[in-house]
Amino acid sequence: MKKRFLGMILVSILIISLAGCGTTTSNKAEADNSAAPTEAVTEAPVSEESTEEPASEAVTEEPDSEEASEEEGENRESGDTEEMKQAINEFSRKLYNEYGNEDNLFFSPFSICSAIALSELAARGETAEGINKALSIKDFDAFKEGMRSFYRREQGKSAYFKTANGLFIDNKLKLSPDYEEKFAKPAGEYFDGDFRQVDFRDTDSVKKEISEWVKDATEEMIPDYQPGVDRNTVADILNAVYFYGEWQHSFSHNDTWEQSFHGKHKDSEIEMMHKDDISLRYFSDKDGLKAVALPYKDSSYEMDLIMYSDPEKKDMSAVFEDSSPSDILERLDSAEKTKLGSLVIPKFKQDLTLGGLKEALTKMGMGAAFSGEADFSNLSEDLIISDISHRAVVEVDEEGSRAAAVTEIMMGLTSLPEDEPKEEFIADRPFVYIIRDRESGVILFMGRFSTP
Repeated sequence: MKKRFLGMILVSILIISLAGCGTTTSNKAEADNSAAPTEAVTEAPVSEESTEEPASEAVTEEPDSEEASEEEGENRESGDTEEMKQAINEFSRKLYNEYGNEDNLFFSPFSICSAIALSELAARGETAEGINKALSIKDFDAFKEGMRSFYRREQGKSAYFKTANGLFIDNKLKLSPDYEEKFAKPAGEYFDGDFRQVDFRDTDSVKKEISEWVKDATEEMIPDYQPGVDRNTVADILNAVYFYGEWQHSFSHNDTWEQSFHGKHKDSEIEMMHKDDISLRYFSDKDGLKAVALPYKDSSYEMDLIMYSDPEKKDMSAVFEDSSPSDILERLDSAEKTKLGSLVIPKFKQDLTLGGLKEALTKMGMGAAFSGEADFSNLSEDLIISDISHRAVVEVDEEGSRAAAVTEIMMGLTSLPEDEPKEEFIADRPFVYIIRDRESGVILFMGRFSTP
């Protein structure tokens, strides 16, 4: 009996010892590799070496995969935004130069590009190639991705940018068999297109509907838009944009008074807003240009003002012949904040219609879209762009800026330190102004103020 009792004690001690050894191995494995699978510890005799090997693969493979995926996503997004930015900004330069004879100018390159890019979804062959050339698009797929990303960005309350696309299609128009796949689906996916079927023969009713659409899309900043459609229109493509921004450094109403603005042709007395001793990104360079960036509150939006350093140079029409907007804006982006002794800019409003847009775009390579050779068969056969109109409105005051624009494409059948001298930026003579999103670099609006 004693022997049997002693034997049971010895067996118990042996079991406890083995259990202790097992626990030590498990802890060691966990210490060596916290991601080791549970099964590796509890399975039948498996060596430490074989247990750790798969665990090591599990640790290194998954994070690498995630990092690679994130990196690819960042690169793809960055690349898409870059293509859109490059195209729109280069288009800004080309279109600005086409209107060198205009004293005052204001337009939204973003709106025009958006509307024309929508029409490109319907285009094929030489027509599509011409649109890409005019808009300076090298990769249309990347451009579309950039548009989709930009449209769906989160917006703030102190500064924001809205865009809308409307597609009014005649209910009698015979649509292409692959209309849905080639046009409708990408128009909705990349441009958030708002499709409506209408009867253009009831012209007054359709004009009223389009005018109301523009009024709503521009938050009533363009409340009286007169569409260019008529009974011969079979499709009308519209883009409307609206910008609202409160200055990060607002101006005081008490510091606004009339003073001389030395215009291109004559001097005028207009209201000018003043601010003293303000630090802003600013440069005055050897090329004879000076520029300043006025940021909007709680956002990456800003207004950039550009003019010649020489007060006698008042003709801003050729400012982008030697330097592109992107070149100048890159210099401004890299400029350090400078304390300006005085910042003076006009308080103004402009409401301008861009005439001759069809002719300008034809010069830029888009002629096929307006000719009998036009091919918009992704939407319907025998379509041609009959005309394009663009209207833009801007208000700049002590609190900030508001701007809106609408682009309409009518389609028919073929037929520095305190103890040093302080710099100044006094815009009392012609200047160029740009409203852009600094984060992506995209120019949203561009204007020239030469004559009050």
